[in-house]
Amino acid sequence: MNKKILLATLIAFMTPTVACMAQAQTPNLQELQKQADTGDAEAQNNLGTLYYNGQGVKQDYAQALIWFIKAAEQGNVLAQYNIANMYDFGIGVKQDYAKALTFYTKAADQGDSISQYNIGVMYQTGKGVRQDDAQAVTWFQKAADQGLDRAQNNIGYAYLKGIGAPKDPAKAVEWFQKSAAQNFALAQGNLGDMYYHAEGVKQDYAEALKWYKLAADNGNAGAQYNVGNMYIEGKGVKPDDAIAFEWLMKAAKQGLSAAQYNVGVMYAKGKGTKQDETQSREWLQKAADQGDDLAKKALESFKK
Repeated sequence: MNKKILLATLIAFMTPTVACMAQAQTPNLQELQKQADTGDAEAQNNLGTLYYNGQGVKQDYAQALIWFIKAAEQGNVLAQYNIANMYDFGIGVKQDYAKALTFYTKAADQGDSISQYNIGVMYQTGKGVRQDDAQAVTWFQKAADQGLDRAQNNIGYAYLKGIGAPKDPAKAVEWFQKSAAQNFALAQGNLGDMYYHAEGVKQDYAEALKWYKLAADNGNAGAQYNVGNMYIEGKGVKPDDAIAFEWLMKAAKQGLSAAQYNVGVMYAKGKGTKQDETQSREWLQKAADQGDDLAKKALESFKK
């Protein structure tokens, strides 16, 4: 028995990497150092970036921070953001959410959408601040209004679930559409969910499949799983077990336990692929190792 479509509506979070660092274009280090020494904020930020990345110099987070601070004190928004990220994720410094919030706020107040989004995530998760869904939505909205795809997705989620905003599936669809139009995989998958489950829109399996495929092509495991199951069930498309198996295998290889279980079942039954008990056991075991109860029961059946 194959597991059914995942309700995979997801919200985007920060990733533990420094993003949007200013990149100097094939910089002359000596010239950049000279400009930074004279107080040029952009040069100071770019010099800090070189030290951060180890580009043309030995990587040195301490030096990077020194130059970011010099630039930030002059109001350079990229430097403010970069300092915030270093404190947020403890990169070259002791992790300090309070300092991260201080510098994100400086950048956000200058209109930096990524900083606005990151503040939203901090309020949403209660990281360094008291958890506050309404405040999270306020900051996500600032970033979303500037067109930031992940913020638009999160606003959609807020309206869908009624978390920090009034529950309004139709508005959720609008925001997912804005984000999905920018090729943001989470939003594409979420929009597929809306059409599949008839939330905020009329149920339309073909439209759901379209958005799931877009998200799947962008590497979203949940969407790959859902595409596979729609081919099995023949919803929005002609049933095709072989194509279903291909999509489920993509999701299984990314570690999605439900897909691993389904791949194991399909190998056991020779459905969409050649029957192979060894492969079946292997994939069922992967799912079972993640706590999948159906996979555990299926493995037990092999022992009987």
